[in-house]
Amino acid sequence: MEDDATERLRQWCVEQGGSVHRDICVTRLSSAAYRGIVAVRDIKSSDILVSIPASILIGKESALRDAEVAALTGHAACVTDAQLVAIHLLRECSKGSRSFWYPYIKTLPRSYTTACSLTDDEISQLQVPVAQRAIFSAKEEAVSSYNLGYAILSKIKGMDKKFRTLKAWTWALSTLSSRTMYMEGDTVGVLTPYGDLHNYGCPPPPFTLNIGDLKNREPSEDYALHGDGYFDASKSMYYLCTRSALRQGQEVLLCYGRHTNLHLLEYYGFCLEENPHDTAPLPIDYFCDTVQQQLSCLGLADTDVYIAYNGNPSFELMRALRLASLNSLERKKYAFKVLNDEAVDGVSEKKAYQFLEQALRCVLDQSTMTRIEHDMQLLENPHVTEGLLHASHGPFDVLFCVGRFFEPSLEGADDAEYAGQLEAYLEGSKVAPVPTYFIGGFGHGSRYMIDKLSQNPSCAIHYLGRGGLATIKGLQVAFLDGLYNAAAFGADEDSHMYYSKAAVEKVKKAIMGMEGDLDVLLTNDWPEGVTRGVGGAGKDVISSHLSGPVADLALLARPRYHVAGTNTKNFARVPYINEDKGTGRHITRFLGMGHVGNAEKQKWIQALGLVPCEQMEPDQFKAIPPESTKCPYSGFHGRKRDADERSSQGEQPWRWQDATKKQKLPVAAPSLGRQDVVKDRSKTIFVRNVPFAATEEELITYFSTAGKVVDVVRKANTDGKLNTYCHIQFSTKEEMDKACQLNEQELMGRQLFIEPAALQKRKRDAAPVEGCWFCLSNPNADVNLVCSIGQELYVALDKGAITKSHVLLVPVEHHACSLDLPTSAMDEMARYLSALSSFFASQGKAMVGFERFMRLRKSGGNHCHINIVGLPLKDADDARQAFVDAGRKLGHTFTPIGKADMQTTVDTMKDIVGEGEYFCAILPDGSRLIHPIAYGERHPLSFGREVLASLAKVPGRADWKLCKVSEQEEVENTEEFKTNFKPYDIMFE
Repeated sequence: MEDDATERLRQWCVEQGGSVHRDICVTRLSSAAYRGIVAVRDIKSSDILVSIPASILIGKESALRDAEVAALTGHAACVTDAQLVAIHLLRECSKGSRSFWYPYIKTLPRSYTTACSLTDDEISQLQVPVAQRAIFSAKEEAVSSYNLGYAILSKIKGMDKKFRTLKAWTWALSTLSSRTMYMEGDTVGVLTPYGDLHNYGCPPPPFTLNIGDLKNREPSEDYALHGDGYFDASKSMYYLCTRSALRQGQEVLLCYGRHTNLHLLEYYGFCLEENPHDTAPLPIDYFCDTVQQQLSCLGLADTDVYIAYNGNPSFELMRALRLASLNSLERKKYAFKVLNDEAVDGVSEKKAYQFLEQALRCVLDQSTMTRIEHDMQLLENPHVTEGLLHASHGPFDVLFCVGRFFEPSLEGADDAEYAGQLEAYLEGSKVAPVPTYFIGGFGHGSRYMIDKLSQNPSCAIHYLGRGGLATIKGLQVAFLDGLYNAAAFGADEDSHMYYSKAAVEKVKKAIMGMEGDLDVLLTNDWPEGVTRGVGGAGKDVISSHLSGPVADLALLARPRYHVAGTNTKNFARVPYINEDKGTGRHITRFLGMGHVGNAEKQKWIQALGLVPCEQMEPDQFKAIPPESTKCPYSGFHGRKRDADERSSQGEQPWRWQDATKKQKLPVAAPSLGRQDVVKDRSKTIFVRNVPFAATEEELITYFSTAGKVVDVVRKANTDGKLNTYCHIQFSTKEEMDKACQLNEQELMGRQLFIEPAALQKRKRDAAPVEGCWFCLSNPNADVNLVCSIGQELYVALDKGAITKSHVLLVPVEHHACSLDLPTSAMDEMARYLSALSSFFASQGKAMVGFERFMRLRKSGGNHCHINIVGLPLKDADDARQAFVDAGRKLGHTFTPIGKADMQTTVDTMKDIVGEGEYFCAILPDGSRLIHPIAYGERHPLSFGREVLASLAKVPGRADWKLCKVSEQEEVENTEEFKTNFKPYDIMFE
């Protein structure tokens, strides 16, 4: 039975000209704590379930129909479609019952669990670093978009301030990301009243690589990736239909594509327990150099390298592994088989899987993740027996216990006679299923029990001692028992519960005298500063259980794992990088454990698969995951910063300070970057949360500790407000890596967040882009101008040709510039250029051309295209000087590049321009002239055409719009060129 709100929504949809199938209703499902649409009677396949007229859809069109919203957003050039619709939605919400969409708005959720709605603490609980980064990035993007959104919302008359808050903004964005439906030509989609009450129906599994069997193919069922809905423009109606027949009582689900759980969480706010489209990404850094080189050659992104839900590697990863298993000669001979997803032979195939095994072992060894069913079993059964634990998680070689080992519920002195659960082990009625080693030897009867356990080793429970070093199952284990107490720490001897300075020094001495590296450090106290550098992840840690001496010990010990107890909270810190003591850097993972059986259900057990340091390969031991931070104890212990210092550094006031005493802080000037520096993202860091008062000079001084800073770019937004993020480029990649180790350190009282700029996803997709003139999938593309189509490039006459032989060489896929092309496309480009050069030579002409790469914002950005004309030899000889002279008039200088093979030419171009914009002239002798286009530099779009038109003695044809001819002439010119070019066309070789 539908509640009043959804019943009123149904009526409203019908009143507005829509329809809702009489045999469906919204109800709260008995199997779950959420609502859904169910069939109250049998429903046939292809029935229309819901039809929603365009007049009640909420999207870009309805937003632009609102005169006030359209006027306010029209003046802000940078407003995205998502921001526009979010503003529109909040404006309608602020109207309350006066809104036309009130019956619909009333049914919307009041909160979400999408990426931008999660708290920092919730995000920190995600065990996968790539998920944490993705969710944090999405949240930051939402916050960033709020700045412009607020500027517009604040100008809307009569809007309650609660609809202008960041909370309201993230609610609106979450509504759009989780509830909109696909609309062709609309990047945001549309909200469909009543239609968006359907829950998600997961489509069939994708076709994935099956080890040893590549005969299986894609499921035959055609599952539309845009779901079960469509918009009929002729009827101005959005329809949702059944894909197959439904039985009475069956939930009506809506398919809106194949998504991983991370994608579902980020955009829709939920995950599936069984998701056949889920993937486990593999960090590229965990592969050996040989595999990494092939991944790079194939142009694969991080998202292409993963293990599918069924446990098999992705096709892209398998191709790289197979290529890596071949030598250079074998690669040339068998590359076609590999790229066709075929194994070459048994030997190379085994080697390919050995490469994969090495990476997987590295991932598993570095991982502290656990399966949810194991965690839930233990949390719900806090007194689970050791046998059950061993059976469900093991088999284990050893169990380490930290924190108070003896029952805190038993009162009495340390030397009292013990009466508790451990008696059964002394009596022999119980034997620990796995050798158990503990610290935390204090509490009722602890002295008595430790003495008895030492006399009965067969019970397999062993007290490690007050402090020292032991080798257990091949692992080097350092331990310090007791808790920190200021008075006891300075005493000459240990008390039973507290350790002294002498005890700590004893452990340090043992560590300094050991050979090799330490595998595990066990303490009861957590080290002071352990939460430094992890944002809000450790905000609930109880400071009274943080110990400075333990931090010093951890700094010296540099263990692979540091495990501690007594803080009541579970806290798995992201890895931190230890200081290089001459043998290289490696990471430490800190694990803080909750109390066994705690009421808060904090995790109190952790399963680890450890290989002793001495048995690990050096590359594996020194592997540093990308999320690693600087050591939280280096240079920090004992250092405090008073309020005066914080104030003098320009730190912003906090919300608990006296608002009446706020002072306007100085704001630095924007830094636009140096025009003489070639932009190179591989040497650049991206810095967030930069203080407004930090000047360019102060940023250079701060980061000069890592190396030579060659460029700083920090701009202002459209409102003139200085951005809180910037890009800083160093002279070498090694200096950039060193600068990343400053991540989460402070500048002027603000914590900086630093990552390599190359990690930022800059959209240079090869996927077709709607509206792009050069994408052949575009219905409006001038395919009648195409003269030759290769595997990865095509040749077409220019729409506004300077001469009848003026052609464009264009990649089939949407690549921004020739430097972005995969190797195979570069090879084909070289073949086409050679063929065109030979063609023009047969006519007594020489080839001259140019490529201009500028990041255009319209139509999906620049689509690479190279202009080429054939000129009489005398005129072509003047090409070099013509480009140089034309550039000089604009203040441009060109760098010459000698004739070479395509890969060498591309590498040289990258050295000159990095990843920046450029203009490249192609000369008759095969050499090139290149000019990097600096930020803010004036470079006319017609520059290249003007030079070619001048060389062709037709300067009036520099403007392509003046050169257009009829479609009939285009067809005739194309056919003429195709006929003449055919003997040289690479497709007829």
